[in-house]
Amino acid sequence: MALGTGLGWIGGKILDKWRADEYVDFTFSLGLAIGGFIVADHFLHVSGVVTTLFTAVILVTKHKEVSVGVRKLFHKYWDYIGFIANSFLFFLIGVPLLAVESYESSAVPLILIIVAPFAIMMLSRAAVVYSGSAFLRILRVRIPLQWQNVLTIGGLRGGVAVALVLSLSSEYQFKDLFISLVIPLIAINLVVNPILLNQYLKNRPLS
Repeated sequence: MALGTGLGWIGGKILDKWRADEYVDFTFSLGLAIGGFIVADHFLHVSGVVTTLFTAVILVTKHKEVSVGVRKLFHKYWDYIGFIANSFLFFLIGVPLLAVESYESSAVPLILIIVAPFAIMMLSRAAVVYSGSAFLRILRVRIPLQWQNVLTIGGLRGGVAVALVLSLSSEYQFKDLFISLVIPLIAINLVVNPILLNQYLKNRPLS
C-alpha cells in the first residue's frame, strides 16, 4: 500500500512537470504500474496487485490534467487487457480433485466452508478500504464515506481473487484448497454483492 501510494504520488508529480503527448503519458504510467508490481512482488515480497492498485489511484488523483485522449486510451487498453486476463485466469483455475476430496472427508459442514471465506473477505475488504481511506487523508486525498461503502459492498472482481490464489507457491501445501475455495467465493460474490449494492444505492443514492 505504501509503495503504491509513493509511486503514484511521484509519478503524478513527474507527469505534471513533464509535458508530453498522450502516448508518452500512457507509456510512462504503464511502465510505472508494471515496475511497481515487479519491485513489490519479487524484491520486497509484498502484494504486487495492491501496489499496482494504489499506484493507479494516486497517479490519476495527483495527475489531474490527463487529456481526454489519454483517458480513452487508458480505458480501451485496460478493458481489453482485463478481458484477456480474466479469460486466461479462469481457464487456468480448475478445481483440484485433491481439495474436493478433502471437503468430503472433512468434519466441517460444507456450507460453513463456503460462507466463512466470504465473511472473512468482506471484513478484510472493509478494513482495507476504510483504513486505506484514512491513510490517504494524510496525503490530502479524501474519499467520501459513501464511496467507501460502495467500494466495500461492491465486492471483489473474480479475476483478482483467481490471480492471488494462482500466485501462491506450488510448494504451499494448501494451494489446492484455496483454489477450490475461490470458485464458490466468486460465485457468491457475483450473486450477493450486486443485490446488497443495489439496495444500498436505492436507499442512499450517490450525490
